[in-house]
Amino acid sequence: MKIKPGVLWPAVIAGALALHVLVMAAMVWVATTNDSYAVEPDYYAKALAWDERRAQERRNAELGWRLEFTVVPAAEGADPVLRATLVDDAGVPVTGARIAAEAFSNVRRDEVLTAILGPSREGYEAAIPMHGNGRWELRFEVTRDQDVYTHRDTRHIYTELPE
Repeated sequence: MKIKPGVLWPAVIAGALALHVLVMAAMVWVATTNDSYAVEPDYYAKALAWDERRAQERRNAELGWRLEFTVVPAAEGADPVLRATLVDDAGVPVTGARIAAEAFSNVRRDEVLTAILGPSREGYEAAIPMHGNGRWELRFEVTRDQDVYTHRDTRHIYTELPE
């Protein structure tokens, strides 16, 4: 069977267009059914509040506070413990503060965990259901009287002990 001249190119173009539509439909399906995909909550309002964020960063520097944290891996059947220490610029522990924390894994950005850290011997701590070793982002807001200090950190965290 011989193909007529002039029929092959329109068929190739139609096939390429049909393939493109199928690939795009598959990409839309993957993007809308992926559980790990999430958008930063209130991203537009946060973008508009850029000046306030810069002012808060200056206020953080003025306070001179430093927040360090660790996540103690979970014991069997328990949640990991988020421990934080807060010191001023002289290295003296800051007491009487309220520390609110948000944590999310980069794998599951849509699952934001929250905790209020209470005073402990080491500083402040709270159990938080962080399960799954990997890259986590933690955001802290510390308030004491009229002072507000914020801190963010992204790091690899082991929330479970190896077996």
